[in-house]
Amino acid sequence: MNKGEFEPQVALAVAEAVAVTMTEAQVVTIPALDARVAMLDHKIDGVESRLEKKIDLVRVNLENRIELVKSQLESKIERVKTELESKIERVKTDLENKIDLVKAELENKIELVKAELENKIEMTKVELESKIERVKTELEGKIDLVKTGLESKIDLARSELAVAVERLEKLNEATKAELVRWVFAAMVGSVFLQGMVSAIVNGVMHH
Repeated sequence: MNKGEFEPQVALAVAEAVAVTMTEAQVVTIPALDARVAMLDHKIDGVESRLEKKIDLVRVNLENRIELVKSQLESKIERVKTELESKIERVKTDLENKIDLVKAELENKIELVKAELENKIEMTKVELESKIERVKTELEGKIDLVKTGLESKIDLARSELAVAVERLEKLNEATKAELVRWVFAAMVGSVFLQGMVSAIVNGVMHH
């Protein structure tokens, strides 16, 4: 079959035709055999020609169908592509609108929280300033009381010192020296107390 360069189906048909011919044929002379062979060749050529035409026709039909299917698929692909692009744009627009809406809501909430916190800060500031003023007033009152008490004690100490001095003039020299030391110590203590009071008052007033 390969030497004759026939298609497998054509070669099979030729072989069958030869087999039938050989079976039905009678012993003939060489010229008659040559005539039959020539007739078979003619039939084979006709069969081959018809098969080639059919093959060409089938190939053309298949190519046309392939082109038609290809065109249809390309059209469908374009339609699907267009639909998907349209859907993507719609989804994109919807998402952008939602994002803008959420952004606006969050900004409003932030402003509300900011305003509330600022009000709370102002209220806390006013309360703290009021408490500071009350504490300052209380401390000033206590300082005044301490100052008055210390001044009273100082005045009392001065009176006692004056009395002691008068008595000192009436005592002898030894006793006078002892009293002088006591008076000096008392005066130093008085000056120390005055310094403490002044320091406390100045410290509170500066605060």
